[in-house]
Amino acid sequence: MRMTVNRDEKWVAFLMSLAVPGAGQLLARSYSSLFWIGLAAVAVAGSAAGNQRSVEFGNPVGTALWILVAFSSAEHAKRLFEPRRSLTGNCTTRQSCTLASRGSVIRMRFELNVPTELDDVWDEISNLSDFTCIDPFHTRVKVMSRQLTKGADLALEHSAFGFRFFRFGRLLRFQSHCGYTFSDISRHGCRVGFPHVFMIDVESSDVASTILSVEVRGRWTARWVPVTLGKLWLKFVCREHERLLRTAL
Repeated sequence: MRMTVNRDEKWVAFLMSLAVPGAGQLLARSYSSLFWIGLAAVAVAGSAAGNQRSVEFGNPVGTALWILVAFSSAEHAKRLFEPRRSLTGNCTTRQSCTLASRGSVIRMRFELNVPTELDDVWDEISNLSDFTCIDPFHTRVKVMSRQLTKGADLALEHSAFGFRFFRFGRLLRFQSHCGYTFSDISRHGCRVGFPHVFMIDVESSDVASTILSVEVRGRWTARWVPVTLGKLWLKFVCREHERLLRTAL
C-alpha cells in the first residue's frame, strides 16, 4: 500500500475556517459546516451583546470566544483533508510524544505499536518519499539519487499555513528492515530555522506486531521566540505527527 501525502487543500481549508468558521468545511463539502457557522453566529451575537454592556473596555470574553471558535473550526477543517487509511485499524500509541531539552537542544520521541509483521511495516516506511510526507508539514520529499543509500541528498518541500518552501537534507543512515536517519536543514544554513534530524526505526515486538519509533533531534535557533514557547510549538507538532501516523498505519 502507498501512503497518501498531505496536500495544500488542508491549509487552504485551515485559513478559510480561521477567517470564517465553517468555510473550510464547506470546501470539504461537509455538513459539519452548518454547526460551525451556527457556533460562529452565537459567538458574534455574544460579542455584540457584551460590547453594548461594556463600550469603554470592550468585550475580551467575546473576543476570546471568537478566537477559540475560529481556531477550533480551522483545525477541524484541516483534518477533513488529511488521509484516513489504515492497514489494520488497530495501531496504538506505545509511548506518547516526550520532549527533553538541554538549553536550545531539543529531543522528541514517540513509539507506535503496529499489529503487523515487520516485513509489511518496512515495506511501508522504506518508501521514504511517501512515508516521510505523513509529517504535518512535508508535502514532497525528493531523493536526489537513484538509490536510497547513505549520503543521498534530499529536497524536502514544506507547506504550512498557505506557504510553500524548500528545505534540504541528507540520508545519514539506511539499514534494511531496521530504519533510517535523515537531516532537515534550512536552505539558509544549519544555524537557522530549527536544524534537525529524523530517526525512524522498526523492530519486531512479537510474531505479528512491530514497534515503530520516531525521534527528532534539533536545536532551537529562533532568538526572537523564547525557547519555552518553541518547546510548546514543537510538542504540538510532535503530537500531530504521532496522530497522523497512527491514522495512516
